[in-house]
Amino acid sequence: MTDELILVVEDEEDIQELVEYNLIKAGYRVECAETGEEGLLAAREHEPDLVVLDLMLPGLGGLEVCRRLKSGPDTAEMPVIILTAKGEEEDIVAGFKAGADHYVTKPFSPRSSSPGWARSCADGSTTRPPAMACCGPSTSRSIPVATRSSSAMSRCN
Repeated sequence: MTDELILVVEDEEDIQELVEYNLIKAGYRVECAETGEEGLLAAREHEPDLVVLDLMLPGLGGLEVCRRLKSGPDTAEMPVIILTAKGEEEDIVAGFKAGADHYVTKPFSPRSSSPGWARSCADGSTTRPPAMACCGPSTSRSIPVATRSSSAMSRCN
């Protein structure tokens, strides 16, 4: 088990449990929050190594949570992965403009992708300048992942 802590901010219980399970199975510690407000509080309190953030949250939405995390003195360097059903180009661009480091659309392959997200953020690959990239619908064999560090979409299996 690693000391790395991942905060999952997701209001859909099934998805939250799926992501949490796979991250724990990969050796990460996991905290969960169901609303944007809870996510901000948990990020400030627990100082996670990574935040996995849904966009469509009750109350404070994911884009605003991301903006606040990236503008906060204690949270600005936290890597943020947006995990959402919103996969249109304008949604992805808005996510990167809010400060997201990665953008993953649902549906996704949790067994192959959740640990990969954590590794890519832990190794510092999310600190390069943003690129405007968009993702199409996922397939059963791969998930679309847009990253700030790439000029085009990369596919993770």
